Amino acid sequence: MVIETFSYEGFGLRCKRALLIGSEIVLDLPIVGARRAIVRWSLGGAAGGVFHAQLSDETVARITASAREGEKSGVPSEADGHRPAVGTRSSTIKLPDGTVRSASLLSLTSSGAVVELEDPPGTGMDLLLQVDQLDTPAIVSWSGNGRSGLQFLAPPQPGFA
Repeated sequence: MVIETFSYEGFGLRCKRALLIGSEIVLDLPIVGARRAIVRWSLGGAAGGVFHAQLSDETVARITASAREGEKSGVPSEADGHRPAVGTRSSTIKLPDGTVRSASLLSLTSSGAVVELEDPPGTGMDLLLQVDQLDTPAIVSWSGNGRSGLQFLAPPQPGFA
């Protein structure tokens, strides 16, 4: 497994085979070691989920600093062409009824995203995520505590992630 991205509450990864939704796994995170998690979505060789215990500010800072210093941490960095994600980019979500909501982009991979917004949409809802004027259709894989995990329904447009 290769961890593509992470946030305080969850992760996105690539793996050789599909993971069973709802299964408990242990991820060996760079710098901080093993963390228990639950798989919330899985599609082919990509999966995402939530940690049993949220990562602390200190933990996220240590992993991010390691990536910025060029250490092989397994976490994407800007130097690798990965755009900033954790709390640094705004986005909008368009719901099926046409309602548009502002959201903060917390995590972004080629297969999905984690967003934070005031009234998160329900699990299973189809929507359109707009980042940097580019749209991609997605479905809500999980939702709670003001955050939603989105799984892309089509490959993002070039320049999206």
